Amino acid sequence: MEKEKNKKALEWPEKFEGTDLEEQETIIQWMRGDEEAHIYTCDSTVLTKLKKVAAAEGGAWELERIGYRDGHAVSVVAKAPLRCISLRAGAKKDLSDEARAELAERMKRITAEREAKKKN
Repeated sequence: MEKEKNKKALEWPEKFEGTDLEEQETIIQWMRGDEEAHIYTCDSTVLTKLKKVAAAEGGAWELERIGYRDGHAVSVVAKAPLRCISLRAGAKKDLSDEARAELAERMKRITAEREAKKKN
């Protein structure tokens, strides 16, 4: 059974351990009229994304609970302003090989520019 450790100041766990890929899930919940959403996840990829978003939002996201099993973090519940949640339909693009190659070159250039800025 999953247990929670009560801490005054919670810190995001580095990773989750002990949850099979098939069992990893994420649930985003809010009620109409709420100004906050609650995000539960035991998916390690989503944990990484949540930590990055929380750091970028400057304190708008709050880690509410960490679930533990056998001493290892296995889940988190975070709270975020509803304005931070976005549901989008994926747009599939039918690109020609030429257009795909142009986009790849553009991304390489953008990535190189970002890396150069980081070094300066």
